[in-house]
Amino acid sequence: MLNHMRPRQTSWTYSDQVNGFTITALQPIERSEQVYDSYGRKCNSRFFVNYGFSLEDNEDNQCCLLFTLPEEDPHHEMKSRLLESSKFGPIKKRRFQIPYDYREDVTKECFSVLRFIQARGSELILLNSESSGFDVKKIEPISLHNELRVLETLHEEASILIKEFPTTIEEDNRLLQNKDLSFNMRNIILMRRGEKEVLQYYIDLYPYILSLTQMQWKYFKRLVHRCYEMKSKTDPYVTAVLHPLMKSSENNRT
Repeated sequence: MLNHMRPRQTSWTYSDQVNGFTITALQPIERSEQVYDSYGRKCNSRFFVNYGFSLEDNEDNQCCLLFTLPEEDPHHEMKSRLLESSKFGPIKKRRFQIPYDYREDVTKECFSVLRFIQARGSELILLNSESSGFDVKKIEPISLHNELRVLETLHEEASILIKEFPTTIEEDNRLLQNKDLSFNMRNIILMRRGEKEVLQYYIDLYPYILSLTQMQWKYFKRLVHRCYEMKSKTDPYVTAVLHPLMKSSENNRT
């Protein structure tokens, strides 16, 4: 019956010696203080459905995005063959539930599939030449132009989905200031606000990255140096994806 807190304060295991569960403190706990465990890293929708609560500030919140391979894509036939060879199957409204953190596997998989969907011309030829080891879930950044199309796709889908909510993030914040809210209603608002915050992140990501691509290389390098401190939500993406692409583009120019 321990409440949730991260990082975890205790560790539990089953003990054959005492024929029961034992809980070990991982840090000093004062007398009469509440003892916490960690329920793990989960988005608020999972916390609420499984345990009946939502966190005020949850860095693991996720949003659900839907993508498809358009029938009008001029490379539709070739892409379909590649998908069949990889046993991924057709991309017909594939659902991705992703956080904002690019370092998470589910986020990388979503970006990978979008790189494939947005591949054109020589980009697709490059993927096709590696068909023997082709895995649509593990496509690394292809080119700066391809990556910007990926971000634009995320931006457009997130912009559509966030408008389907009856309230805005700002309205949710005002509602949460009401001290008369019931426990369940407060958790519901926290849950939906968390999803909208991740959607807003992907709405804002495209124009932000686009602005960085227009920076002079010497100024961009200074910015990237600060990004390695990982203080911003966008820093993992800038360091892992944008920096190598910008460096390659700069080398090609020189």
